[in-house]
Amino acid sequence: MELGLSGKRVLITGASKGIGRAVAETLAEEGCSLHLAARTEADLAAARDEINAKHGVQVTIHPMDLSDGDNMRRLAADTAGIDILVNNAGAIPGGDIETIDLRLPDRLIVRTRDDRPALPVSFGKRT
Repeated sequence: MELGLSGKRVLITGASKGIGRAVAETLAEEGCSLHLAARTEADLAAARDEINAKHGVQVTIHPMDLSDGDNMRRLAADTAGIDILVNNAGAIPGGDIETIDLRLPDRLIVRTRDDRPALPVSFGKRT
C-alpha cells in the first residue's frame, strides 16, 4: 500500500506489541523513520532489530513509562520535529461507559502542527 509517507518521522507509543507494533511495521514498510516508545526495553529492542532488518529504516527506541510526567516531557523533547504521532499508550479504566471517569491526567501527549512542545492533556466528563 502506498500512503505517500516515505521520509516522515513517526513517534509511536505502546509500540512494542499489539496494535502499536503493527502500526510500526506498516509505517516502516511505507519508508517512515520510527521512534518507538514502550515500557519494556527488551521488547523495544527486538522490535527495532526486526523492523530495521526487514525494512531498512531508522528505528530509535525510547524505553520508558509514560504514566510518569517527567518521562513524557523527556520523550517530547527527544522527538521534537516528528511529523506523525500515534498515541497508543495508556490504560483505559474498566467499567460501564456511563460511569468511567474520563479524566486521564499526564497520560496523553499533544503536539501542535507547528511543533510547539507537547503537553499533558486531561479529558473531563461532558455534561
